[in-house]
Amino acid sequence: MKKSAFHWIANFLLVNFMELRLHSLVWNKITLLVTADEAVEEPQVFWDEAAPEQGMGLLVPVGMDYDILVDFIYENVENLELALEERSSRAQTAAKKEQQRLRRAKREKKGGQRRRGHFYQDEVNAIFRNR
Repeated sequence: MKKSAFHWIANFLLVNFMELRLHSLVWNKITLLVTADEAVEEPQVFWDEAAPEQGMGLLVPVGMDYDILVDFIYENVENLELALEERSSRAQTAAKKEQQRLRRAKREKKGGQRRRGHFYQDEVNAIFRNR
């Protein structure tokens, strides 16, 4: 049974490679579990929408109809991908704001210490006053 389940899921993934976008990096966050348990009739998805970076688990009953399974997987993978992108863009925005705040604080700190005029202005004045 294990061997036939493996062959079934391998064939499914090969036949539907492009439709499922298996080349996408989001698949690094997905665990695909195949079950022969007759109590599981429908595919199931497990993931925390508040923490999409933890990934997603998909439980698939062996021998399921390909078309229904492709639609199910595509929809859930797309949801995970969107959640990851949203999380990433929020993190980038927060990092940019923090960087701007640090630059502003550094500029203000430098502004108070900055001397007016040339760095060697005191020395230049001393040299030319003596003549």
